[in-house]
Amino acid sequence: MALLMKRRFNGSQKALLYILADGRCSECGVSLDVSWHADHIAPWSKGGSTSLTNGQALCPSCNLKKGNKAMLPVWGKELRKWQQEAFDKYLQHTDVDFLLEATPGAGKTSFSLRLAHYLLHTQQVTQVIIVCPTDHLKRQWARESSQVGIELDPSHSIANGFIKKGYHGITTTYQQIAFMPEIFRHIVNRNPTAVFFDEIHHAADSRPWGDALQHAFKNAHRRIGLSGTPFRGDNNPIPFIKYTDLGISQANHRYSYSDSLRDDVCRYVFFPKYEGRMEWLSGTDGKIREASFSDEMTEREASERLNTAIGITGDWINQVLKDANERLTDLRNNGHRDAGGLVIAKDQSHAQAIAELLKKITGQSPVIATSDIPDASDKIEQFRNSSQLWIVAVKMVSEGVDIPRLRILVYATNIATELFFRQAVGRIIRTIPALEEQNAFFFIPNDQTLVNYAYAIQEQRDHLIQEQEPIDPEFPDEYEDRGQRIRIPSLFTPIDSEAQANGAIFNTSDMSQNELDYAKQTGKELGLNLSPEVIAQILRKVKSHETNNPHQDFNSETQKSNEKTPLYERTMKLRKRVSLLVSRYAAISMKDYKDIHTDWLRQGGQKQSEATLEDLQRKQRWLEELINGK
Repeated sequence: MALLMKRRFNGSQKALLYILADGRCSECGVSLDVSWHADHIAPWSKGGSTSLTNGQALCPSCNLKKGNKAMLPVWGKELRKWQQEAFDKYLQHTDVDFLLEATPGAGKTSFSLRLAHYLLHTQQVTQVIIVCPTDHLKRQWARESSQVGIELDPSHSIANGFIKKGYHGITTTYQQIAFMPEIFRHIVNRNPTAVFFDEIHHAADSRPWGDALQHAFKNAHRRIGLSGTPFRGDNNPIPFIKYTDLGISQANHRYSYSDSLRDDVCRYVFFPKYEGRMEWLSGTDGKIREASFSDEMTEREASERLNTAIGITGDWINQVLKDANERLTDLRNNGHRDAGGLVIAKDQSHAQAIAELLKKITGQSPVIATSDIPDASDKIEQFRNSSQLWIVAVKMVSEGVDIPRLRILVYATNIATELFFRQAVGRIIRTIPALEEQNAFFFIPNDQTLVNYAYAIQEQRDHLIQEQEPIDPEFPDEYEDRGQRIRIPSLFTPIDSEAQANGAIFNTSDMSQNELDYAKQTGKELGLNLSPEVIAQILRKVKSHETNNPHQDFNSETQKSNEKTPLYERTMKLRKRVSLLVSRYAAISMKDYKDIHTDWLRQGGQKQSEATLEDLQRKQRWLEELINGK
């Protein structure tokens, strides 16, 4: 018979806890009187032991404030220099609103979690809400926050005006808030709340979205805006951001891509660019056009040329994919054995077609993550923790998604906005400390608009509200999304295309193809396992950017095994397990499911939809005993 663990501290233990705390509350520091409480740091109901190592002395007020939320562990994660500077700046900040601009991949999430931990620990707030652009990012935030002891619920229903017991907060999306802002206003009004807006520029995607956020979070105690690309191409003001008299957004702390390169926080990115010959039947006059990217054309013709290049009827995209895969193979053979590649396609059917091309090239089916696939988020997560070669997406991996092993990106979309382009670059610049050589490669058509974006990638941009130019009536097929132009071609038929490597762009300079070919040959002769771009830098006597860490192979599977499973995932798995046990007992007892659940409620159990992890564990034990005849 198993011994029952005692729940209460005995007199000797209480005396020692009082002495260890120097007669003061371990949380707020107030002097303890006779009513002080001996408290479990890890709750007894969650397996915490009744021992000195798991005990603390608390005043009654602090003990009651613990409520049903688990106490946070001590923050033990070291911040990067810029994150600590931003955190220190926030501590001096007195306003409700704070805007952080930090380049994609620099670590906005770690900064935010440190701040959330601080605000919860000091009880300036009692709950946290993270607002994300996508459902996938809701789960990513919940997973990351769980590693530092902050449990967030990504499955929160917009029908609930409360946060479930056991969680410190929720993750939600801009769309959910716009759909029912009153629910979130009610949640915020119930308890002091800190709201973090991930990629806050999305809050201005439409006026109803902005109005909904203003209404929902007007009474939040703290509002923190986060963005890697804070500028927009339209005049919609971003909520909770201050603007100058000239209409320029004002950040409270900035950390640019140039800053990140200086600090070895992000990777250097090379932009191999591809020329070619494209042939198509024009939708303007029905005539056959033939051109390269260097030819002068109208905006409509340039759009048709780009769509012909990335289309699957010719050889342009096939050759670029072959070259990109060859570069990926080189990276894997030279230290980064699970390096991955991403192709951004223009739509779902295009993504499927590119996936077929990659399968022929590599012999391996790539992961496809598009919005029409029900389990797309799961597929992204599986790819993140695997060693698969390629993932093909349309927009789902373009912003915020954290897959550090991505080193190659092929830009095969007709979206030609700078905002989207910069977000895509952000997918391949996250560093991995265990790697010696960190460079990333972003393959682009030699389209002048995209080339200009590549040259300007290190420039810091702000959101500017100014008078907009009218839509040019010469291009009625051009889609104008509140100032952000997305190229949609007129009706035309691509006929053929050929690709030709045309050098690369790096750090605002251009490397010719002849220079890269010479560098590649030099590398072979000297036995250098470096990319032609890096060798070209060396030959130019430009210091190459490499980390000083000793070479180690990175194994993402090992990293994953060391991660703590988030509370919401454990709860979901246990809820499924309990449902299976109910089905099994129903088959044995010939009872209806409803009657089994009713029996559980009569014994003081909670409804399945409202049950905490501990409630589900008790129900699991109850069902197992019924099934085993005990």
